[in-house]
Amino acid sequence: MQQWLWDDPTSDNDYSYRYDCDDFAMDLIRAAEKDGYLIGMYSEEDHVTNFANIGNTVYIIEPQTDEVWLWGYVD
Repeated sequence: MQQWLWDDPTSDNDYSYRYDCDDFAMDLIRAAEKDGYLIGMYSEEDHVTNFANIGNTVYIIEPQTDEVWLWGYVD
């Protein structure tokens, strides 16, 4: 996943009042679908990120920076 995020150009976009966190997240979802991956969108405290479920593990993805961190486990 990390290599795919580094290769994906979504995080290269410029943040603005017309292109903000939800736009980054939606574009990352579209890019993932195009490449055969399924990721979701998560909103907390007025900020939108993405998430990916890989095996038993759920990761949060910051689409503006490609930072990834562990969110938790499915079971």
